[in-house]
Amino acid sequence: MKGVRTAYGTLPRIDRDDLRNLWRDRLEVAWRLVMRDMADQRPGAVTAAVRIATTAAVLDGLNEPQQVTLRNPSTQELERWIGVMIAATTPQVEEWDIFSE
Repeated sequence: MKGVRTAYGTLPRIDRDDLRNLWRDRLEVAWRLVMRDMADQRPGAVTAAVRIATTAAVLDGLNEPQQVTLRNPSTQELERWIGVMIAATTPQVEEWDIFSE
């Protein structure tokens, strides 16, 4: 890395697909190792496997939402919802008249 930087003044920019393939290969190696660790019942092996699987899914975009629906409620709908939330979370308190006997 130092030699390339010295010769060219900077490091070359790696293509995204090449970088993605590099990380896929690294994850495959890690997956094979963690599978062996799980077979040997080593502590933390399952956690490592889940992390590797999650990272691989994110790398390939498998965790992206299929559909996102955005909704813009009207002012009346918001006020109605706020009223329901206040009614549901506000305790009913009995009022006492301190001036009557």
